[in-house]
This record gives sequence, C-alpha cells and structure tokens, in this order.
Amino acid sequence: MLLRSLTILAVALPLFAQSEDTSSFRDALRQARLPLIVSDGKLGGVGGDVLIREIEAARFVLIGETHFTREIPEFATAVCQIMHPQAYAVEAGPLAAHYVAGELHDPQRIAHTQAKLRLEPDSIAFLNIHEENDLASNCAASSQGRPFHLWGLDQEYVGAAGMILHSMEATNPGPSSLEAIHIALRHEADSQRKASATGKVTQLYLVDTPDADLHQLSLAIHKDGKPETVHLLQELTKSHDIYRMSIEGKPESNHARAILLKQHFLAEYLPFRQTEPEGRVLLKFGSMHMGRGFDPLHQLNIGNTVAEIADAEGVKSLHIAVVGAAGTGASNGGYRRPMQVEPFDLMSEKDEAGWLTPALEELLPPTSKNEPNLFTMFDLRKLRFRPLHFTPEWEQLIYSYDILVIIPRVSPAMPLQ
Repeated sequence: MLLRSLTILAVALPLFAQSEDTSSFRDALRQARLPLIVSDGKLGGVGGDVLIREIEAARFVLIGETHFTREIPEFATAVCQIMHPQAYAVEAGPLAAHYVAGELHDPQRIAHTQAKLRLEPDSIAFLNIHEENDLASNCAASSQGRPFHLWGLDQEYVGAAGMILHSMEATNPGPSSLEAIHIALRHEADSQRKASATGKVTQLYLVDTPDADLHQLSLAIHKDGKPETVHLLQELTKSHDIYRMSIEGKPESNHARAILLKQHFLAEYLPFRQTEPEGRVLLKFGSMHMGRGFDPLHQLNIGNTVAEIADAEGVKSLHIAVVGAAGTGASNGGYRRPMQVEPFDLMSEKDEAGWLTPALEELLPPTSKNEPNLFTMFDLRKLRFRPLHFTPEWEQLIYSYDILVIIPRVSPAMPLQ
C-alpha cells in the first residue's frame, strides 16, 4: 500500500508542477537570457557574474565549442583566470600534448612548435593553432605556481605517424623492433610525399597503411620492444583504426573514439586524483563531446563520464556550450594546405541550424559601438523539467549543457604552420 501511494505521489507531483507553468518556450528562453561580456581575459556583465560563481563552485568545467575561432579561446582564457585549473584536457593526442606541455613555459614555444610542424605537418591537433597554444600557456600561468598538467585525450592527429614512430625508436627496443620501425618510417615518408602532392590526408600513413603492415610491425614490437614501445604501438594502431573506420563511413568509429577519450582521461585523472585530491580540471572539446548523457551520435562520450565522476565524488561539473552565430569560419584545407575560410550566418542556414533560431533571434544587441565583446548567455538549467514545447535538438542541449553562450560574430583562428 505504501509503495502504491508513493508511486501515485511521484506521478502527481510533476503534473501539479506543470499546471502552474504557462510560459511559452520563447518566453522561458528570454527569461533565461543574460548579457555576458568577455574582455581582456575577464568575464563581465550579469551573465559574467553568474558564470564566475558557477565556475568557482565547480571541480570540472567542460567547454563544448565550435572549432578554429579566435573568440572561444579568449573566453576559455577568462575561465582559466577564474578557475586556476591544475589540469587542462584538450582534443589532441597524448604524445602531441606531451610535446606542447614541455614548451609551455619557454619564451620560444611558438617558434619551436612551428619548426616541429614544418618537419611533421598535421602531427598536432588544435594546439597547432596560435590562439589555442596561447590558451594552454595562459592556463598554465593561471595555476598559481602549482603543478600544471596538459592532457591530450584524443587519438593522435592524421600526420602524427612519424612522431609516434620516432618516439618508439627512442625507447631503445631490440633489433627486430628497430628494423620494423625503420621500415615503417620509410613507408611513412613515402605517404607524406604522396599526400603533399595531392593534399589528401587519406594518403597518410596513419590512415592508409594496410592492416597487414601494422601486423608485421606489431609482431616485431612484441618480440623485443620495451613496454613503452608497445604502448606507443597501441596508440598508433588505435588512431589508425579510428581513422580507417571513419573514412569507410562506419559508425563504430564514433564508439571507438569515445572509448579512447575515456580511457585516456582515466589514465591521467586517477593518478592526478591521488596527488591533487581537490585539483580542478578544465576540458575543451568540440560540443559533441562535452555534454551529459548520450551525444547526438548516440555515444556516451567523455563529457558524460566526467559528469558521472563528479556525481560519484560529490562535486560539481559545469557544462558550457559556446557557438558563433555568424562571421568567418575556418576548416582544415588539406595536408600542407592553408586553412579554408568562408563567411557563415546561422540565421540564413536554416536547413542546418533552424532549431537554434529561437536563441539566435533573442541575441542581445550591443548598446553602443564600445561593446564589441557582448555575448548572449542562456542559463539552460532554468528550462529543465517544465512543460515547454521544444524540438528534440533543444531537449538534448538543455539536459546536456548547463549554459549556452552565443557569440554574435566570430573570426578565424591563426594556424602556426
């Protein structure tokens, strides 16, 4: 009888709460809207005040972004200045992040990274962007003298095979391993020449190498390689498998990548947790990765893992989605090719982003020409568990992310190579 009464109560309470709320979705969205100013590495406005409180209360802050803009790293820099994280996790491979971490405090870090990228193009993802590299350096400086960790959680980037193979060689494995590594390096050099001529990343070693060749390399490494040699081989083969499945249009690539992100995170976080029990972690990835629950590709991604860890540890994770409304977008132009840039306006691209139109139409206009950095922030938590009618895309966003930040106009970031 008690169980039946509790069940009736559980059903009745939401119905009662819903009957009290007559707001339309557009009204509720407007009520959740706040002005946010990002200027000189600081957050301002009413939205800035809310964000500062929420960031200060969070152990984990996750920024889900659109890539290759100047403005989003500026926003993330302001988050670092408030948060002072001891760890910053990025959408790059572990080996690439390890290299950049070693350069963060060097005044010549940009020149050094440019030289590395001339030798090994497309070996570093995102941290090969000037603004992203500066962001990592700024986050390291904001850690207030405490140990700072830069974590690369993704597969290694498409041009990273040479970097991985040279790192395997540097572990001083046995003669069988060295011979196989040198053969692989020759094949990798051939693939670079082919891809350089066409600009097609699909011709690079990490994408195009036959499974049979990797099998021969694996046999040799397992014969007389060191444990670190074997570990690097695993990173190479996992990256290769993800790229191959993606090129072949297999959805399993999304699942394999999500698993790898989570495995890399735990490999970094668990020892970090032992030495920094209250250490704070900032993560910045594409928006597909940083939300709670299933992502739009139906994967339980790294953002959900972090949210679950936060819940289990009794701490807070704050999930922020950041998107540009219009401006000039950038994308990869091909191997050894310049970035492609082109204007965009989400309001005029209704086939792709029509569901976002209600928020775009509610953007706050600047009150003067002196407010070029006025963003519009929506506190999505205010839209949850209410009888509002919205699209499935909005439902996913509202329950995956806590905050939505829309930048009225973005500009392209500057690659280092």
